[in-house]
Amino acid sequence: NLAAAMLMASKWNQELPLIDPFCGSGVIPIEAVLLAQNTPPGISRAFAFENWSTYNPKLLQQIRLSAESTVSALPSYKIQASDRDAGAIRMAQNNAKRAGVNPEINWSIQAFSAIQPTEKKGWIITNPPYGERASANNDLRNLYAQFGNILRKNFIGWHALVLCNNPLLIQQMKIKSIPLLQFSNGGIPVKAYLLHP
Repeated sequence: NLAAAMLMASKWNQELPLIDPFCGSGVIPIEAVLLAQNTPPGISRAFAFENWSTYNPKLLQQIRLSAESTVSALPSYKIQASDRDAGAIRMAQNNAKRAGVNPEINWSIQAFSAIQPTEKKGWIITNPPYGERASANNDLRNLYAQFGNILRKNFIGWHALVLCNNPLLIQQMKIKSIPLLQFSNGGIPVKAYLLHP
């Protein structure tokens, strides 16, 4: 839900590339493909009401068939997902396979500093680390400062939506930001910040 809300709030133009440089389990790129395909939420999952005595399996089947008719394939996807952790990429690819969208995402194991834009405009939508441990604060400040440097250097003209729990980390990026959404992510209050490098 959080990833879908971020994508919708960003007003991502699906004809432009989307990059998630801290993809972790792959939720944002997976949701991006599903959104681009106009896939209805929950189309392939089971629901608790299916155990009710009044459940009508034929009606659900009709609804699913009707919903599946809205799914469309775009001529080309420009969705890139990367993480420096090879284990995270394996997990993300498995999640994408279960969602039926793995071939639509360009996966890579690399640090965000190695990512180069393929077009003059696009979107970076990501959920970088924002840990709660005090010992991580210095490393995180450096991470966000470096992330901001890369955005300002290589991604001028792009849009970025970054999820974070600490406005001071966002300030380290030295890019004007606007908080768009506020969530609780695993009990941690976070905001999605829109940036224009």
